[in-house]
Parts: sequence; C-alpha cells; structure tokens
Amino acid sequence: MLGEYQTLLIPLIRKYGGNIDKFMGDGVLASFGAVSPSETYAADVLRAVDDIQIASDTWSKQRHNAGLVPVGIGAGIAVGDVVFGVIGHEDRLEYTAISETVNLAAKLEKYNKTENAKSLTTKTALDLAVAQGYHPPRPKEVCLKRDVAGANERIDVVVLA
Repeated sequence: MLGEYQTLLIPLIRKYGGNIDKFMGDGVLASFGAVSPSETYAADVLRAVDDIQIASDTWSKQRHNAGLVPVGIGAGIAVGDVVFGVIGHEDRLEYTAISETVNLAAKLEKYNKTENAKSLTTKTALDLAVAQGYHPPRPKEVCLKRDVAGANERIDVVVLA
C-alpha cells in the first residue's frame, strides 16, 4: 500500500516543482522553492495538494471497490523561511529542510483531525498563493485564530479539502 501511495504522490509533487525531502513512515516531507527557486512556490504547493486530494479520492474509491481498506491523505502546508542542506555525521548524512515553517506544516497535518479536514494551510499561505496566481478550485473555509497544538501563537487556519 505504501508503494502505491508513494507512486501516486511523487509525480504530483514533482509536477509542480516540489522536491522530496524524506519519507517518514506513511508521510512525505516535500519542499517547494527551496532547492529550486520559484516565484510561485506557494501557488505550486497548493496546486499539488489539490491534485493529490483528487487522486487520493479516486484511489480510495478504487480500493473500496476492490474490497480493500479505503485510505485518506492528509496534508499540512506552511510557507516561510527554511534552512536546507546536508546534516548528520560522516557515517550517516541526509539532506533535509528544518525550520519553524517545517514544524508548523507537520503540526497542521496533525491538526486535520481536529478540523475534520484532509488538508490545512494558513491564511497567510493561501493569500500568498493567490497573489502568485493560484485560483482555488472551490471556496476555502477560513477558521480564525485556532490553537494548533505545539504552535507558539493562535493561527488563522484554512481548510483546503
């Protein structure tokens, strides 16, 4: 199942200029505009997530029709500064991105359950994406000033799907 999941997601992430940072169990950490600079990184990631949710819904229905457990894919999207490069020890080096932005994206992904959502971002990220040419396929629900576990301040959360 993880192989099918990764086969589904990776081309959609790359289609919009995303780079895979790492696989974390059933999670994928991807960055947009960090490795390859982009003037539309926020729009790119939201377009990728829109496509991923459509593909995920189709895949889940196919699994259900085949008598398999349907699956859902959650996403948390944050924009901001990141530090990326190689970290570790000479015996075990790894490329990664680290920052409060990366941490916030992970927290938003977990917060999906609280909002009964599949994909969440911040109002700041959505506003930037729209300024970069993103056109939401459907209206987004803005949830003002939410307490996202682990975040330093209340966040204006946007339900994408």
